[in-house]
Amino acid sequence: MEELPATDKADAPKGVKVLIEAKIAEEFVKKTPWLRTVAAPVSGALVFIGAMLTPNDAFNDMTNHPQFIWMEEQSRMRHEIWMSQIERDKFKELSEKERLRPNELSETEKLDLNFLSQKYFLDRRGNVIQKVNVTVNWNKAGQRQDLAVGDILRTEVKDDEDSKERVKWLMGQIRKKGFTTRLEVIEIDGETYLLNGHHRLIAAKKLGLKTVPVRYITVGEFKNRILEMERLGMSTYRNPKGVKAAGNSVKNIPDKIDD
Repeated sequence: MEELPATDKADAPKGVKVLIEAKIAEEFVKKTPWLRTVAAPVSGALVFIGAMLTPNDAFNDMTNHPQFIWMEEQSRMRHEIWMSQIERDKFKELSEKERLRPNELSETEKLDLNFLSQKYFLDRRGNVIQKVNVTVNWNKAGQRQDLAVGDILRTEVKDDEDSKERVKWLMGQIRKKGFTTRLEVIEIDGETYLLNGHHRLIAAKKLGLKTVPVRYITVGEFKNRILEMERLGMSTYRNPKGVKAAGNSVKNIPDKIDD
C-alpha cells in the first residue's frame, strides 16, 4: 500500500492511524486461509480501539479526513487487484485443463470456465487478457420507474423446489395486492441487469405482465450488496464487470419452474 506524505500522516488523529492498521490487518488475514475466520474480530477490535482514541466530537468527522479517504481507496484498489488475480489464475488453470484434459472437467468447473470466459481470454502466449470493460450508469441511481419485463436481464437462475413454491406464492400476492416492493436493477453498458427480485420477475412473466416496477440502486447499495454476498460466501459477482458476466452466463438458461 502506498504511503501518504509525512505531513499528512502527522495531521492524522490517533484513531485514524489505528483504523488504517485495522484495514491493513484485515487485508492480510483475508489473504491467509487459516486466518480468515478472525478477520472480522481483529478488524472490529482495532476499529473499537480507534474510536476510543478519538474524541467523540471528532469521530463522526473522521471519515472526511484525507488519510481515512486515502486508506479506503487504497484498500478498495488492493482488494480489486487481489480478486482479479484470483480470477485470472483460475481461468488460466481451467482453460489449460479444458485444452489438455477436457474429459476431466467437472460440471462446476465447466460453469466456472463459462462464467470467466465472459471476462477473460488467453492470447497466443498464454497470457490472461481481460476483455470486459463496462460503464455503469449511476445517473439513474435511486430512480423509480416501470420497465418492460423483456428488458431486464437476470443474473441468477432459479429452478429449485423452494423457488417454485416461492413463485407460486408471489403470483397469488401480486394478483391480490400488486407489487409491494420494487425490483432492484443496475444499468451497465446500456443493458439493465436484475440484482434483487428474480422470483418476482418470474412471477410477473407467468402472470403475463408486460411491465414491473423497478428502482435503480445507488453506489453505496451496490457496494453493500457485494460485501453481503462475500459474507455469505456467494461469488456471483464482485463488481459491475461481474454483474455483466453473470448476466451473460445465464441469459440462455431458462428458469425451469413449472406452473
